[in-house]
Order: sequence, then structure tokens, then C-alpha cells
Amino acid sequence: MNKILLRFYIVKSSELIEVIFDSRLSFIENFELLKTIKTLSFKQENYIYDLEKHVALNKEVPLSSFKLPKSKILYLL
Repeated sequence: MNKILLRFYIVKSSELIEVIFDSRLSFIENFELLKTIKTLSFKQENYIYDLEKHVALNKEVPLSSFKLPKSKILYLL
């Protein structure tokens, strides 16, 4: 199964969104697909931060390389 449920807390707008991403694609590719159905101000300069691991995630590698659980909250800075 290539689906992963992610919750993004968008710090700038204090908004929480819940999305299902394809783990074979990168964050950048998934956000590009998401932009086709939802207005979202994701830019290449934004950081995706994992608060539990205290690290910014690489947006250019497939999500499967992160070994994320099926449901995860990440912060969009």
C-alpha cells in the first residue's frame, strides 16, 4: 500500500490539514498534486519539520525513505 496519512500544521496560518500522500513520491511532488485540488501556499523554500525527531525533512526524496508511520503530524514552516 502506497498511501500515508499525514497531518500538517501550517505554522504561518495556524491551520491543520490532513492529507493522504503517495509514499512513492516526494513531498514536492505530492504538494504539486495537492495544489490542483486545494489552494495551498506551499513553496520550495518551506521547511517540513518533524517535531519528534527535531529535524527538517528532505523534500526531494520519496516519502518511503523516511519510514514514517501510517499517520504522522508534521509542521510546515
